[in-house]
Amino acid sequence: MHFHVLLFYITCLEAIKVLRNFLARKILHREGFRIPPLVQLLGDGQMLVVADSWTELPEAKVSLNRDRLQIMEKYHFENYVIYRAHPKNDRNSGDLNLTCQSGKHTLIKRIKIPFSKEYQVLLFGDNQMGSKTFSKLLKQASRERFDLFVHVGDMVQQAGDPDQWYSQFFEPLLTANIIPAKPLLIAQGNHDVIEGKPSPYFSSFTKLESKNVGYYYARTIGDVR
Repeated sequence: MHFHVLLFYITCLEAIKVLRNFLARKILHREGFRIPPLVQLLGDGQMLVVADSWTELPEAKVSLNRDRLQIMEKYHFENYVIYRAHPKNDRNSGDLNLTCQSGKHTLIKRIKIPFSKEYQVLLFGDNQMGSKTFSKLLKQASRERFDLFVHVGDMVQQAGDPDQWYSQFFEPLLTANIIPAKPLLIAQGNHDVIEGKPSPYFSSFTKLESKNVGYYYARTIGDVR
């Protein structure tokens, strides 16, 4: 009897989680975003806020910690529109209140950048062409406590295909509730660049000497650099 009650309770929790994800994504989609605004950590004190949509939205703006709203740059990528901004942030850690406005809609998210000496990192790499396995592992990992999602490259097989970016990388992260809640720290692999240039989902950085592709930066979090 107790086993059946426990099984029913677990089933209800899973159903609530699925419903919550569905409603959250419906709200985001209603506001026009296919990929909601998420934060990528770059060099110290720098970050990139990026989102995309099916159609061109009314002027999209973003701000951190209630600073002045900054207009997001627009990039047309096949049939989608990518929005990017580099809001200024003088802190390497702590809570960030991310505000994104488009038309009459406002989306507010709190994102915590780890700052203590002890924090947990979720590390992945080379998930291209393995979205089912990637999704399964993310679902398992989402039950654990972690502060930062790190990817070491090769998120997709063909960087010039925006549908691959969604199905192979961003959608599994959305379904596992990792984005937009957690900050991302990402390195670009050789499959993630387009004709020697980074995908529009990422920033361009100084090229490493003697390397055609090799965008790099350093980030200090706690006692780790």
